[in-house]
Amino acid sequence: MTLTLLRVRSYPRGAVELTVSPEVPEVRWRSPEIEHPFCGAFGVPGFQKVSRDAKGRIHLAMVPFALSNPDTTLETLIQQMQTHSGAIPLGESAMGPVFWDPRQVAHLILAGTTGSGKSTLLRSILTLWKHRGASIYLVDVKRGLDYLDLLPHLAAPVLANPAEAVTLLEQLWQEFESRLEQLRQSGFSSFAQAQNQGQLRHLPEIVLVVDEFAIFARSESTKAAKETRLQALQILENLALGGRAGGLHLILSTQYPTAEILGSQIRQQALRISGRLEDKVASQTVLGTEGAESISSTTPGRFLMKDGPDVVEFQAYALPSPGPEHGFQSISCKGTATRP
Repeated sequence: MTLTLLRVRSYPRGAVELTVSPEVPEVRWRSPEIEHPFCGAFGVPGFQKVSRDAKGRIHLAMVPFALSNPDTTLETLIQQMQTHSGAIPLGESAMGPVFWDPRQVAHLILAGTTGSGKSTLLRSILTLWKHRGASIYLVDVKRGLDYLDLLPHLAAPVLANPAEAVTLLEQLWQEFESRLEQLRQSGFSSFAQAQNQGQLRHLPEIVLVVDEFAIFARSESTKAAKETRLQALQILENLALGGRAGGLHLILSTQYPTAEILGSQIRQQALRISGRLEDKVASQTVLGTEGAESISSTTPGRFLMKDGPDVVEFQAYALPSPGPEHGFQSISCKGTATRP
């Protein structure tokens, strides 16, 4: 294979990006017969990222070292969030901080087995959502046991099963439709656009968290219970498709991802992140590729994030439990956390 090296760029923490001529198509760089020997020559297992720029040049990012646990504080993360226009900091990759920008991708799928660090990451995400001024609703079979410090700040009591959740889902759907009507009357196409223009500022963003999402895939003993579960899933899918326009976001967390519970419509609308999983099939279900099954059990907080065609590895921030001095003051939205 012959290629022309156009540029070498170094990043913090020792990461390197090579810019090469496009004789080899972008997709071919990911094939094992090219990626493994090429990266092996640099002493790394694979590319961190492969991308093509507007001029057709190929960019190859490689990370020649292991990630370490990033130190942080709540104040630091809030500052990062403000600096990045409300995008939520998740952790650090070898290329730098990793963010979830709900304005670009409205929803989040978060997978990982017990001990993967999933609950710690989710608690950090919810804490930062609260500082955005969001109204947070939680469906959790453990009734919020992993999020005790957040319970007083939720918009409603924690719900534990589809039968309890379906009423809330119906209310959220009604709120969503009401917001769409207000947007139409105001001449805006989205909630974010309206708020950027100083309109609808009395309405908070809404975040619905389902932990564990597999409760919507369990077998039922009665026909009524099955109908309730299917009704809840249908509303969730509808919210996944349209929720962004109305300022409504879903966070779906699971230990056991299957195609049955993570339908293609939901996956296509969500940022997908996974910690360690049990097998390749589960990794494929969440990320569309293998890899999550290979994360070591000795590195909790290590995650893979599907970012377009690439998979980015990062170490999640472990946010300490916020004390009462933080007060969950809103940084971006003046709405109050009330039930729709």
